[in-house]
Amino acid sequence: DCSSDIGAQIASFVTALTAGGGHIKIPCTTATQTTAVSGIPPNISIEGYGQCATQITCSVAGTCLTWHEPIDWASTSLAVGAEISGFTMIGNAPTASGQILIALEGANGFTVHDVALDGSDSSHEPTCLLWHNTMTDQTFSEHDTTYNVTFGQQCAIGAHYLQDTGDP
Repeated sequence: DCSSDIGAQIASFVTALTAGGGHIKIPCTTATQTTAVSGIPPNISIEGYGQCATQITCSVAGTCLTWHEPIDWASTSLAVGAEISGFTMIGNAPTASGQILIALEGANGFTVHDVALDGSDSSHEPTCLLWHNTMTDQTFSEHDTTYNVTFGQQCAIGAHYLQDTGDP
């Protein structure tokens, strides 16, 4: 249903798919996101119909979509990374809110392609893409692939790589 909050719908699908993973296909050409989606596991991909065909406008004051890959250091097993592709996301929260469009916490083997990220205007300038290595559970990012990812002029920061203090 493209007339309601796509964030709430994605969160519902993430809950249903968490154990087995899967692909979430955004069924809209235009969607609005007002609900943050966090804790998306690395075995869940989100795909639209194309960078110019699917547009999501996110008004979340915080992070719109967050993938999180906790590491099982006992087995050192890593899940297969997600694919994030085929959409444009426009940040529409005030710059002062610290909006982040997509955050990847401990992304290993992720592929991000055919994605456009931007803010809606000069008073809505998000961080567009964040790779974050966290101290909390010692996540790290490596072996990720990006291609055909564009950052508009209203991104306060296009791509940001953040390493928590104290991480190895």
